[in-house]
Amino acid sequence: MARSGSWLARRRRDGGGTARPAAIAAPPGARIVLHVGCGRIDEMGLHESYLGPEWHEVRLDVDPDVEPDIVASITDMSPVADASVDAVYSHHNIEHVFAHEVSLVMAEFFRVLRPGGEVLLGTPDLQNVARTIASGRLEDPLYRSGAGRITALDIVYGLRSDVADGREYMAHRTGFTRGTLARKLGAAGFVDIDVTRAHPFALWARARRPAA
Repeated sequence: MARSGSWLARRRRDGGGTARPAAIAAPPGARIVLHVGCGRIDEMGLHESYLGPEWHEVRLDVDPDVEPDIVASITDMSPVADASVDAVYSHHNIEHVFAHEVSLVMAEFFRVLRPGGEVLLGTPDLQNVARTIASGRLEDPLYRSGAGRITALDIVYGLRSDVADGREYMAHRTGFTRGTLARKLGAAGFVDIDVTRAHPFALWARARRPAA
């Protein structure tokens, strides 16, 4: 898997203003995966679906400090041209926007995908989290991630250590069940929607932009 340069991130940091949508260069024959909310290189990592040499990763994040290729919010990915990528990968990003912005995010994912391209996104499963909270285990550790022990409170509202460190954009502002996530994708025009549980407290959704 190849990585692209961070020309647009540098442009934004150096005061170049908003860049026009630009074609994304990739090695000949490579398919482009837009990794949104990428974090630092290898911090979040790509899904195994995109680790092969046939894939070229382009990193997008709202935080310029993680040195993404493109600095942008998932609610407005205007630096990315229409129908210019083969896949959009979003791992625990969409819960960080407000509920009324979810349709904007889905529309942006749809817009940047080439016909037949796919979106793969992960997000907390609030239905199972709600069962845990109802049992009284609001702050009991449920599992361990790279960020440490995760509680139901963290899953619902965002990792408290991130927010305490001043990264308020890491707070969670909305959430989904299997049913609501599938409906949001369908309303945006996606087809072949498949929403599964990655583990008891997380969902994976895979869907495609129609080929024609």
